[in-house]
Amino acid sequence: MSERQGDTRQRKPTQEEQLLAYFRKPGLAWRSARQIVEGTNILCYTRRITTLRRARHRIEMRWHVNAEGRKDYTEYRLAPPSGDE
Repeated sequence: MSERQGDTRQRKPTQEEQLLAYFRKPGLAWRSARQIVEGTNILCYTRRITTLRRARHRIEMRWHVNAEGRKDYTEYRLAPPSGDE
């Protein structure tokens, strides 16, 4: 019997799958980098977002601007399907 035949463990989701699941959770559409890291425990989230974009997932980024008009931090969201904005 091979190792795989007796193995009943479930596969752990990839970090990309975890990130997509996080973006699909109801609630805030835009999530800050801090929220992403705290919500997923993925420290290198920008790399995972790049991988997801290459796989044709529409992940948008915008800069949050502070009261002085300077860029403060970035926010990300999984874009709604075309026509649903």
